[in-house]
Amino acid sequence: MRPGLVNVAEKEAALKGIGFFFGPIKVKLDTRDMAPARYYSWKYRDFLCSATADAAIHVSVCNDSKDPCGQEKQAALQENEILEIFDGPGFKTKIVSIRGVVQVTAIGPACLEGSNLGLQYAASHVYSEKSGLLIHGALIESQGKGLLLAGPSGAGKTTLAGILGERAYCDELCMVQRQQPLWKVWSTALQNGRKACFDLTATILLQRGQVLSLSRASSREAVKGISSQIIVPRDGPGRISGWSTALDLALSVPCYKLIHGPSLPAAAELEELLANVRGAVK
Repeated sequence: MRPGLVNVAEKEAALKGIGFFFGPIKVKLDTRDMAPARYYSWKYRDFLCSATADAAIHVSVCNDSKDPCGQEKQAALQENEILEIFDGPGFKTKIVSIRGVVQVTAIGPACLEGSNLGLQYAASHVYSEKSGLLIHGALIESQGKGLLLAGPSGAGKTTLAGILGERAYCDELCMVQRQQPLWKVWSTALQNGRKACFDLTATILLQRGQVLSLSRASSREAVKGISSQIIVPRDGPGRISGWSTALDLALSVPCYKLIHGPSLPAAAELEELLANVRGAVK
């Protein structure tokens, strides 16, 4: 289905602002262009909520080089703390903190790409202060609990999530948070996400190999594997907090290695391995 808003009322609502959840974080989109409004209303269709001023992150998007916020807000941006600046191919993205609210501004013909990148780093700033973390991984439900399959691009997150079907809630980016004594894990809309939150039972590091196998990861392997897949602020105290949370996650949550070969495992075979993880950590 082509992403789009189907009537005038939806268009008017979009121009007033679109609200959605990025993990547990509430985000408000402000835009004067319909293309970003259509994109976000479609991409985050399972994560939509009311667009209110109390959102922790505000995103402003414009597909040319004009100021998408208006001159008054742009002046406010210049007066507050700059957290990140990205100058990518076809976009410029700035992330600033304004009285406790993180503002993402993306302009240029590739503004959607810039806003997606900015949103991820904005969330890392907001969440790092709350023992939270963004991690590249697929969220899998197993007996009412969450399993996080972590790995770089090409490791098989999307492939294995596709095999598991409705038990997979996202296949690219998850958010985790320490809530003593447990950890919580949330899905995001990236790439094919459905809204979900579970108690985190285990992390599973994905590796390519020849034979399908599952084994417990050593502490060193867990720290290295988890740390290589996180998104943390590029500077400041949030970066230190992010790395500290990653270390805590690697050492306090059971971690496994799942090696899978060039041939795709059957769904039953893969589910049996995941059931073994659930049984081992009860």
